[in-house]
Amino acid sequence: PVLFIAAGFTGSSESSYVRHAMVVAHSAGFQCVVMIYRGLVGLKLTTPRGYSAGWTGDIHQAVLHVHQLRPNSPIYAAGYSVGSNILLKYLGEQGSNTVIRGALSIGNPFDLPRSSNTLGSNPFYSYALCNLLKKYYNTHRDTFMTLDHFKQHDEEIRGIRHLRDFDRLCTAYLFDFATVDDYYSAASSSK
Repeated sequence: PVLFIAAGFTGSSESSYVRHAMVVAHSAGFQCVVMIYRGLVGLKLTTPRGYSAGWTGDIHQAVLHVHQLRPNSPIYAAGYSVGSNILLKYLGEQGSNTVIRGALSIGNPFDLPRSSNTLGSNPFYSYALCNLLKKYYNTHRDTFMTLDHFKQHDEEIRGIRHLRDFDRLCTAYLFDFATVDDYYSAASSSK
């Protein structure tokens, strides 16, 4: 069997919780695959669209690819935090058409508007997550700057201190949402 792992916010196969899950799964006879989101762990963005808490297109392609490589192996999945939200949203969209036989959701924010409000009441956590996204933005700044929106808002983006502001100026724009609240609502796996 295969265990497909959707890591958290900026996680990868190098994250300690992912490595631990892989060791446990391997000892139970699973082969593991870890979803690496666009632009992380040294992967270059080839377009300005990165990843988001609700974009399921990449996970869909990755799951299909694993299924094509291992058509006779049952696929199970585990998602952590934002990766869990993406995974469950994907499974909800696929319904009975999914090739995933079972999934485990760990630390899923489920309801992103509500999670955003909770993060907003914890400025330290919001600031820490925002700094991770600003690092991501700065790493791929040249790619983002190919869009006029980012040329116009670059200084403001680089000065952002809260996750909601980053999502308002960057994520909602990149994924064609009129407002950050529209993005949070549509991206929630609770829908």
